[in-house]
Amino acid sequence: MAKVKPPCRPNCPRRCPGCHNPENCPDWKTYLQRKSAFDSTMAAVRAERDMMHDYGATRYQNLKGRIQDA
Repeated sequence: MAKVKPPCRPNCPRRCPGCHNPENCPDWKTYLQRKSAFDSTMAAVRAERDMMHDYGATRYQNLKGRIQDA
């Protein structure tokens, strides 16, 4: 999943104070919805990655202990 880019750039013709308000700018509202979905997906990916890392680290420690006890 590609990272979501904001619709407003420094050279945006509609750029003005308060333009990053979802009520004023429909593009910004869409961006916030997509960013929220992206953030929740990435949080799930990071949680799974961390779980697999912890599993591997625990498994390695258990294996290391069995080799030293032998």
